[in-house]
Amino acid sequence: MYLRVGNLFKEFLIFRKATTINAEGRQVVEFKKLDETIYCVLADASEKEITRWQKLEHPISHTLVQYGVKPVLLEGDKLVLEDRSFYIVGRNELSALGMFTLYYAEERFETDG
Repeated sequence: MYLRVGNLFKEFLIFRKATTINAEGRQVVEFKKLDETIYCVLADASEKEITRWQKLEHPISHTLVQYGVKPVLLEGDKLVLEDRSFYIVGRNELSALGMFTLYYAEERFETDG
């Protein structure tokens, strides 16, 4: 297997979920872009992980591995990679040392631009 530049770590834009009240008094969910990006390894979720999260009624399609930094993503955050969107469903700090964080995400195909 040969790794080329750009094949492993991908740069994602981070959008934080915010809930506001509109003029009619209804809750509106917006995603506000943060000024930071995150570098993660993107992989398809295994069948075992997909089944586990479906039982919790949170479908996932991908896992993302972040290396070397304290976890920065929260559940409900949205990551954007070019024209793809991923919604963070959960996270797991693989070591208590803050070396690796595993994020579980669902890829969604948006049509509203």
